[in-house]
Amino acid sequence: MAQRGVHPFERRDSGDFRKTTARTHKSMVLHKLTLLPQNVDILLPSGSPLTDIEYESPERLIPFGCRSGACGACIVEVLEGLEVLGDAGDEELDFLQDLGRADGKHRLACQCRLLGPATVRVD
Repeated sequence: MAQRGVHPFERRDSGDFRKTTARTHKSMVLHKLTLLPQNVDILLPSGSPLTDIEYESPERLIPFGCRSGACGACIVEVLEGLEVLGDAGDEELDFLQDLGRADGKHRLACQCRLLGPATVRVD
C-alpha cells in the first residue's frame, strides 16, 4: 500500500512511469502502450512481452493465437515507438513478408517486448 500523500505512480519526462512498491521500496519503470482503435492505454513493466496485456484488462485487446510468431493472429501496425518494441528476428521478418506486411510498420505483438512508450493499431 502506498504511503499517505505519496502517489504510487510518478510520471517521468520521457512519458514513462515509475512505480514504487510498498513492500520492497524498489521502483519499477512502467511504459504506456496505447492500443487503437480501442483507444486504451495499458501500463506494463519495462521489458514485458506485449502478451502481458491480457493480465491488465479483461477484454481481449490483441487476438493472440500461438504466441510463437507462427499464426499471424496478433499482427499490429506500429504508429509510434517501433524502436522500443525490440528488434524483429529473421523469422518474424520472413513471416511478415509472407503476409504482405514487410513495410517496416508492422510487427507480431507476441514477438515484441515493451522498452518505452508505444502506440499500435490492432489489425
